[in-house]
Amino acid sequence: MNRILTSIVLALVVAAFAFAEEIKPIVSQDVLFAPVLPKGIVKTADGVECENRFMMHEWMLTLLDKAEKRWIDNYEKAKTPEQIAEYQKARKDFFLKQIGAFPERNPLNAVVTGTIQRDGYTIEKVRFESQPNFWVTAILYLPDESKFPKPWPGVLHSCGHNLNGKAAERHQRGSALMALNGMAVLNFDPIDQGERIQFTTPNPPLSVDAHNLLGIGSMALGRNTNWFEIWDGMRGIDYLQSRPDINPKMIGACGLSGGGTQTAFLMALDERIDVAASMCYLTSLTGMYRRGNPESDAEQHVFGQLDFGMDHADYCIMHAPKPTLIGCATKDFFPIKETWDTYRYSKRMFGLLGYPERMNLAETYNTHGFDLLLRQATVRFMRRFLVGGSEAVVGPNKTDPIVEPDGTLELTDEELNVTPKGNIQDIPGARTTFDINRDYAKELSAKRAELWSQTPEDEMRVKVRQLAKFRQSKDVPALTVLSSEDVAELTVTEGQTPALATAKRFVFQVEPKLYLTALWLVPHNADMSKATLFVSDKGKADGAEMVNSLLTSGKPVLTVDLRGYGETQQLNQPYFSNAHFGQDGCDCYFAFNLNKTYVGFRAEDLYSLNRFLRTELKATGVECIAVNEASIPALHAEFCEPETFDRLTVVNTLASWTNMVENGGYSTTPFASVVHGALQVYDLPELRTALEKAGKLTVSGLRWEKEPQE
Repeated sequence: MNRILTSIVLALVVAAFAFAEEIKPIVSQDVLFAPVLPKGIVKTADGVECENRFMMHEWMLTLLDKAEKRWIDNYEKAKTPEQIAEYQKARKDFFLKQIGAFPERNPLNAVVTGTIQRDGYTIEKVRFESQPNFWVTAILYLPDESKFPKPWPGVLHSCGHNLNGKAAERHQRGSALMALNGMAVLNFDPIDQGERIQFTTPNPPLSVDAHNLLGIGSMALGRNTNWFEIWDGMRGIDYLQSRPDINPKMIGACGLSGGGTQTAFLMALDERIDVAASMCYLTSLTGMYRRGNPESDAEQHVFGQLDFGMDHADYCIMHAPKPTLIGCATKDFFPIKETWDTYRYSKRMFGLLGYPERMNLAETYNTHGFDLLLRQATVRFMRRFLVGGSEAVVGPNKTDPIVEPDGTLELTDEELNVTPKGNIQDIPGARTTFDINRDYAKELSAKRAELWSQTPEDEMRVKVRQLAKFRQSKDVPALTVLSSEDVAELTVTEGQTPALATAKRFVFQVEPKLYLTALWLVPHNADMSKATLFVSDKGKADGAEMVNSLLTSGKPVLTVDLRGYGETQQLNQPYFSNAHFGQDGCDCYFAFNLNKTYVGFRAEDLYSLNRFLRTELKATGVECIAVNEASIPALHAEFCEPETFDRLTVVNTLASWTNMVENGGYSTTPFASVVHGALQVYDLPELRTALEKAGKLTVSGLRWEKEPQE
């Protein structure tokens, strides 16, 4: 019903722009769709070329250079143990702040649902609650007590991305090999893997997409997908330490790929981890972005970490001087050169603390994966420092070769199932990550209502601007016209009376390497007091019907590709599900790491375009029409500076970020439309309400992620 009403409202708004009977097209598709950038290339005055689809990435590399310099400067200042301790604390505090405060510890309510006896070790099927009614499924591998007396060292084994979770062959083999060498190993399913698939659809999204779907709602809440994964891991350590057969003071952590990510974060944040081995993950965010757009997931990024000065080496440094192993593959998609750079930076810090031998690296001449060499290296490293304690003298029993037994070690998914049907959602009352986020969104809604009722609007404008990361209009650089071209005189049909309009194409430079493309359409005898700025997430060629009706009513129109829209949209990245995350997911993560938002970027574009219309094109008044996702930066720009536009019309605008969170894993809001942590201070309805009260806003249709109940 709501979608039908929205369609009706949209049709009425389009009709409202017409002053005559039927309005015929007056701006041909040849004009609107013809690229402003020749062959998709911007050529600047100094002859530098930049392919438009990589424009945002190229521009953000200039920000990355500054961020890397800040990181190196801070790193070089840490020389003494006291300075290193301060360096570690600053990054740990930042890390915890950015991913959100963890919940209070609830009873684990752990249950062992089955036992399997294997040759040389025992398997226990375990489940526990990391949060109330939020279950984690795991397999506990226990050594042979006749060979290794209790209590055993405990190792948390985090799984990488795969549909099978803990049942994947590489994870079974790695865990079993540690158990055969005297360590108890808890190998658990990450969210949306193994028995923790959270979607009820016949073909649930793979773990990568599922983690990103969780990430977009978490982002608005000021959380992160890794908030859930890290807490699951910490509660897994709680479980290991709760068992009398495991030594609570001898805890290790290891993992591959996505599990390597979890291990890196856990060793940085949880001081109980004595020995850590992160496989096929640690490299360098800085290096990855220099090599192009990396394929990565929500949990692998921390908002603002590059801007603050925290890169992969810091995860090892935060764990120093406790034994740390980086495992890597020569032919991995995580670049090997940057892995070695991270190792060198880390090892130097370990040396300054007096323990260079505790930082090590193992490289396999292979592709991404937990192959035999890396499994053996992990077990050897764990055995060296965990069995008998990290301070123990290395004896013959710790230097014997690690040999993986011949024959099949693996069990089937069904044999390793902790739950009766292989899905934790079958447990009565079980909750998902999306349920937890929905509850938090409700809690924040109540807090926001109180905040807005008690805080002056001027102060709220400051808070909104700070979260969305954009400057005041006076601080935004003026546009530079790189090129302008008169296209043609166009016939405008107003009823039966022919008229003329002129069209001019513009290429604007906003900042070095950053360009906007635009089309300036002016009817003859135009009323310049009613100039219109038209922006859409589909680019300047969108909304021809609206543009035509504006022109026939005598209004000049500047229709623009905001950065990352239209001709400057990022190249399609099939790694991301574009229907959910938009086409520019990779670059959005780049901005995320740099403490920037696309909403803020585009709000600044609107400020500079408004100024250009008023000062250079001599418009005495400017109205803005913003369509679909472009409406979100427009709302921000106008709310924070209410005198920007004479009037703002938003068409088919997202109802609210809260509604997006309610839709959970079925969201279709792109990353570019979300502001990290916004829901702790404001939501889109609060911006709209303030503008409507001021008489500045027209809302033409709301886009609901989840239809509200009648």
